[in-house]
Amino acid sequence: MSDEKIGNLYAEALLDLAGKEAAEVESELQEVSRALHQEPLVWKFFAAPVVDEDQKMKLLQKSLKGNVSDLMYNFLGTLCAKERFHNLPDVVEAYSRLLDEQLGRKTVILESATQLDDSTVEQIRNALKDYFKMEIVVEPRLKPALLGGIVVRSNDVQIDTSLLSRLKRLEKNLLSQKILGEEYYEN
Repeated sequence: MSDEKIGNLYAEALLDLAGKEAAEVESELQEVSRALHQEPLVWKFFAAPVVDEDQKMKLLQKSLKGNVSDLMYNFLGTLCAKERFHNLPDVVEAYSRLLDEQLGRKTVILESATQLDDSTVEQIRNALKDYFKMEIVVEPRLKPALLGGIVVRSNDVQIDTSLLSRLKRLEKNLLSQKILGEEYYEN
């Protein structure tokens, strides 16, 4: 079974268990995932298949017991016991997507070359809300390589107004155009 399918299965189970606290569980799940990925050695420890399950459970108990909800602690323990902890990023992504569907919202990634102010992000969110006809959650990300403009990404849509993509399209158009006098070309 693929990692994506496994992530979906565990996310569906967690969403069912979360019930009315699904949104709180989402933020807690994302926070735990960020914390585990913050230090690469910690993530490698939990994701490594050669590390004994008991060692992982001891570290989970020592570091997270009482610091996260019982549901989250038990869920992470289940991932450890089933040797699926390496699927946590897939679970986080699938959980957010499933919750978005359930709540009638769409999460979009907004990439820009520079930090956008709150009013600009809000204007973009409102425009996307009108476009998609649903509630929009914007995740701004900095991507200096864009040079200017923005890129909006969602599961099924990409809107690219970046200077980088415009320059690439211009280059492609210029290289595909022939200048006058076909005798200059071999083919």
